[in-house]
Amino acid sequence: MSLSTLREVLGMMKRGQKSPLTCPVCGSRVRRTRSQLEGWILPEKYYCDACKYIGFIALERDPEEEDEADRTP
Repeated sequence: MSLSTLREVLGMMKRGQKSPLTCPVCGSRVRRTRSQLEGWILPEKYYCDACKYIGFIALERDPEEEDEADRTP
């Protein structure tokens, strides 16, 4: 990997911004369940209010992609 490629990759990374997490089943936003051991010993668990999904997988969406999808008819 060349130095210029590495700079491009690092330039594309967004630091400090958290992308919204969405449900892998219905695409709605999910919320994290709260447990004292989650994120430390256990993986984080997510819950979707729309379809009642409960699981360890949530999709990360780029806020810019969501804005474009909202504008597309």
